[in-house]
Amino acid sequence: MTVWDSYIQGPTMEYFRIPRDILVIVLGKSTYARSALICNVTPIEPEFEGKLTLQITNLTNKHLRVYLDEGVAKLVFSTTDL
Repeated sequence: MTVWDSYIQGPTMEYFRIPRDILVIVLGKSTYARSALICNVTPIEPEFEGKLTLQITNLTNKHLRVYLDEGVAKLVFSTTDL
């Protein structure tokens, strides 16, 4: 897929079932950030179930290519006190 001077949104390949005591923060990978390709996702709430929708934004006027199965974001899991 080629992203140029705009953004796209799409679902992840993975399906998530987040437990009640877990909060997930999604961060873009530095490999793409250095190329000005930003992955924007809000925190994933406890008990969320489903696929994530990622928004990938190209902040440059250059063509950038993202390959399937390469990974554009990472997830940080944290326990919460309920």
